[in-house]
Amino acid sequence: MEGDPHGHGGLRVHGRSISLLLYRLRLCGYLQPLELAFAIWMIAALPATVTNFIFIKLHPAVLVSHSLGWLVRLMVFAASYSLIIDR
Repeated sequence: MEGDPHGHGGLRVHGRSISLLLYRLRLCGYLQPLELAFAIWMIAALPATVTNFIFIKLHPAVLVSHSLGWLVRLMVFAASYSLIIDR
């Protein structure tokens, strides 16, 4: 992203996208958004990471760290949404 020297533009897009999805689905509390974040991880992030692992021949530690990184990122977005909306 232009004007973003650290390259965090993608995080903003992910955060906004997940927040919008949670808002449109009218999920409330903590459990529902976290369940959706886990489902997104299982359906989208994990298969993409495993595919990269297979075809790029990454080290297994990289697979684990990238997979867990995606899971944590999605969970943080869902938890922060819950904290803000359920005030």
